[in-house]
Amino acid sequence: MPDLDWTWLAGINLLQVAIVIVAIWVIFRLLLRFWPTLKKTIALFDALGQLPAFITRTDESIIGIKKETTRNGGSTLKDAQVRTEEAVERIELGVKGLYDRADAADKEDKQLRYELEQTQSADRTTAQRK
Repeated sequence: MPDLDWTWLAGINLLQVAIVIVAIWVIFRLLLRFWPTLKKTIALFDALGQLPAFITRTDESIIGIKKETTRNGGSTLKDAQVRTEEAVERIELGVKGLYDRADAADKEDKQLRYELEQTQSADRTTAQRK
């Protein structure tokens, strides 16, 4: 075990001990008082240190999103969306055609009913005259 030289303690007086204790107490109080600010400053520098990695991840994400929202001939979301819109337009045209045909059939049905009623009315009138 090393032999320690304790002779330096002989030169310390009570005033120096008191000053060191007060200095330690003041430093401790200042740390307690400014700890929230110090903590925020440390967090800020930590965030700034992580910023380049965050920017890289964000750039990669944006590139991926851009690839999916730009047409490339078939495999992106944009292409699927365009195909879906075109299919919906074809369905709308088909349904409109069906509505037009149904309206025309209703109109023809009304005309035939009217003609049938006129014919039946004329037959009744002729039957009543006989």
